[in-house]
Amino acid sequence: MPTLVVFGRQDRPWNEQLGRVCRNPERYADRVEFAYVDDAAHFITDDAPAAVADLAIGWFERAA
Repeated sequence: MPTLVVFGRQDRPWNEQLGRVCRNPERYADRVEFAYVDDAAHFITDDAPAAVADLAIGWFERAA
């Protein structure tokens, strides 16, 4: 299953430690992409709804 994982850059400590937290993501999904929203913290959809919508639309367009 294709998977998009989105993090807010201001959501510490998860933002920059993702590589250590999620090793070998291909083990869990056929295609995994990680995306970051610069102006968001933990509640990404509240902090930057337009950026999240753009990421989701782009993801669905590529996945189709």
